Amino acid sequence: MQSVIFSYLIPLPLLVVLAILVVILVVYARYLGLLGWPFRLVAAVFVLLALANPSLRSEERQRLNDIVLIIVDETSSHQLSGRTTQTEIALERLQDRVANEDRDIEIRRVQDGDKNSGTLIFSAIMQALSDIPAIRLSGIFIISDGQIHEDFAGLSLDVPVHHIVIGQKNTYDRKLSVLNAPAFGIIGENVPMVLRVDDLGGDQTEKNQKTRVYARVGSGRITEFNVPIGQDTELRVNVGNAGQNITEFWFDPIEGELTDQNNHSVVVVNGVRDRLRVLLVSGAPHPGGRVWRNLLKSDSSVDLVHFTILRPPSKQDGVPVSELSLIAFPTRELFMEKIVEQAKASKYVETLYGRKIHVPNIDSPNYMMRQASERVAINGPLQGSAADIIKVAMIEISKLLKKENLKIDLIMQVHDELVFEVPGEFNDSSILEIIQLMEESTKISVPLRVDYGFGANWKEAH
Repeated sequence: MQSVIFSYLIPLPLLVVLAILVVILVVYARYLGLLGWPFRLVAAVFVLLALANPSLRSEERQRLNDIVLIIVDETSSHQLSGRTTQTEIALERLQDRVANEDRDIEIRRVQDGDKNSGTLIFSAIMQALSDIPAIRLSGIFIISDGQIHEDFAGLSLDVPVHHIVIGQKNTYDRKLSVLNAPAFGIIGENVPMVLRVDDLGGDQTEKNQKTRVYARVGSGRITEFNVPIGQDTELRVNVGNAGQNITEFWFDPIEGELTDQNNHSVVVVNGVRDRLRVLLVSGAPHPGGRVWRNLLKSDSSVDLVHFTILRPPSKQDGVPVSELSLIAFPTRELFMEKIVEQAKASKYVETLYGRKIHVPNIDSPNYMMRQASERVAINGPLQGSAADIIKVAMIEISKLLKKENLKIDLIMQVHDELVFEVPGEFNDSSILEIIQLMEESTKISVPLRVDYGFGANWKEAH
């Protein structure tokens, strides 16, 4: 197919104005009887054509078929009562009737939604429409059991939508739901829970019909309740012990229902005591200890047991010192105050390998600068020593990989972790050599322990 197109060198309105002026001038020249006006007309026409910039375009067009979108439900509810077989038969017959030389078929299968969100048919349609040109879409067929768990709002369609419902008439199912249950309960007391039993589909429920529901807390005895169908019912369950009390509800399957998976429900109630028992142990008398004691004694929900360990160091009775008192390890004095004092004297701190970390502003009159330097002085020996240890280990590992010609690449360091890239047939013997090298590269009084893991990525390796 050929056609003429114009790529105007000047705006089209201006070109039209010029053409009108040319016509007016030629007509006026002819009226005056001037010689050569035909040649001037031909020249003006050529100039106007040049400004219009015409070109000849040749096109080859290929005919595209219409597309019919078929959405097939393959969620959990669709696996019941032979629905899978019915779906495959319906899909096969639909393809035979719809497909022809002028129409293509696009099939999308819908699985269960994330986080138990159900059947998301319309989300699958919207995702499919993003891949199909709107001008080619001629219709949509949905093959499902009719259970769709999302709103149709926001889905704008200009094509017919057909829904083929799979299943049998008069099917029904009985469902047990726990509508309300407390997260906590006092040990030894009954807590209220709201249950509901519903018959879904069919016409199985008679007026005022009840069903027997069983309840059990943990491995305790089974309690029976008569629960009316289709009504919210409050039951009271005893909380037997502290911590998690797993409460289970169920009823017997009935003949002809689709599945017994909805006949069971489990809730967890955390048992707490009516009064909290607190053991307060103190050493030498201290104002803070008295504050804690008075605070706990003032709370009526607290049973306070308080005793003081007072043993003077001068008492020689053969009891080990570690058993005479409860004195916290002097972490602050050793790892904060002493290090800051040393840093103020020398203006630097050292790591385990003697690497110096300078803190020139440790005694600065500026409070912010001084506080920042004190934090560096306290943190530097710890993180700096950890960095030195991992660096030494990386150097030794690099030597080992070259020496043994291992097909292992060290690709990344994350704090105190090393990430290696290994082939699929990799065995544990080589990694054990690396672990031993990491544990023994630095000798300190506390043994270094190394763990490892495998995975397709860093997350899986954890």
